[in-house]
Amino acid sequence: PNPFNPVIQIEFQIFETDRVSLFIYNLKGKLIDTLVKDDKYDPGFHRLQWSGINKPSGVYFITMKNSSSKIIKKVLLLK
Repeated sequence: PNPFNPVIQIEFQIFETDRVSLFIYNLKGKLIDTLVKDDKYDPGFHRLQWSGINKPSGVYFITMKNSSSKIIKKVLLLK
């Protein structure tokens, strides 16, 4: 389809009210986007979107941190 609209759905669950940060890094470790930084979230499932429409195709890392954990997931953006 034209225009192309690459959007990544990011879902996460937390079990108690906590502060969450979610960042996008490129393969070289450079910070590309900050989706949330130390925002307060209530318990439950949450969904965010990252639009890579102005980003080049490639591998990116999604990093989510809260007070008890840090999770890193690899995603591939293809255009």
